[in-house]
Amino acid sequence: MVTMMISKSKLAVLLLSALLLTAVGLSAREVARPIPIVLDTDIGGDIDDAFALALVIASSELDLRAVTTVSGDTQARARLAAKMLWVAGRQRVPVAAGEPGAKLSIEQTRWADGFTSPSLLSETAVDLLKAQIDRAPRDITVVAIGPLTNVAALLKQYPAE
Repeated sequence: MVTMMISKSKLAVLLLSALLLTAVGLSAREVARPIPIVLDTDIGGDIDDAFALALVIASSELDLRAVTTVSGDTQARARLAAKMLWVAGRQRVPVAAGEPGAKLSIEQTRWADGFTSPSLLSETAVDLLKAQIDRAPRDITVVAIGPLTNVAALLKQYPAE
């Protein structure tokens, strides 16, 4: 029996690659319309999620509608994502933190200590996910590259939708 282990960074790259390859397979008319996504991330623990967010920001094939954070100090993670978006000129992309979890080492978040922005929402990640899905129910794609806590909470809170 062969056990296959895929690192989190490789999984993130594979998921984003699959999204981009899907866009390549669409007709020329459809490719002109970027794929609307919400990125659900545990950015800040290691570099892979920061690279994933940078890839999404730079991609003309993806339309980043929102970012939600998950795992550990979700507020610090949200500040980091919001600061990356701010520096990249994407200040209008809303960012919401999920429910906080167990304390984890998230050294990268120090870069965003004290950062504030109107894009940092007080609503929860689940509320932001639900609002984005309601705005484009058949179009939005949730790209979850961290633990699935926010996705599970969304499904639990809105099981029939």
